Amino acid sequence: MSGRRKRFGKLALVCLLSAFAAAWALNFIWWLLLPVREEGPETVDLVIPEGTAAIVFEGKSVPIIPTAFELAPGSKLRVSNEDTVEHEIAGQAVPAGSVATIEVPTDGGDIVCTIHPSGYLGLTLTERPGILSTIVPSLLLGVPLGVLLFLVIAIASSIQWSDDDAPLSAGV
Repeated sequence: MSGRRKRFGKLALVCLLSAFAAAWALNFIWWLLLPVREEGPETVDLVIPEGTAAIVFEGKSVPIIPTAFELAPGSKLRVSNEDTVEHEIAGQAVPAGSVATIEVPTDGGDIVCTIHPSGYLGLTLTERPGILSTIVPSLLLGVPLGVLLFLVIAIASSIQWSDDDAPLSAGV
């Protein structure tokens, strides 16, 4: 391998590693700023008031029923159905006048329900992801940045500068 090729190979490696390190540092700072949920799984009460089915049938929302929840992974919803008809939440039927405990899906998102006109109850799981979740974004940012850095340095080093092209010094 020629000396020039070997030098460019080392330069490419240094550029890629430097860009990845910078991207990972930014991702790590972002990760540190994410909130840490101190409490673990919880049980949240959801009361379906009497008349909910009639209001939803009219296409209206019941103001006292939340449209979304923020919960820790592993949490549960304790649903008290005070309505006169059966309702369904997350695929589980809750007969009129009964109470059911529903485990929150591990992936969050929307769960199917009959207590909202949209037919869905929003669910956000709040937990800071593991530190390894910073690797993929660092690669997605670091590799193109490293290639760009390498190209800029390679092109700049291959340009032949003459004395006429040199910047003027302030003292001349």
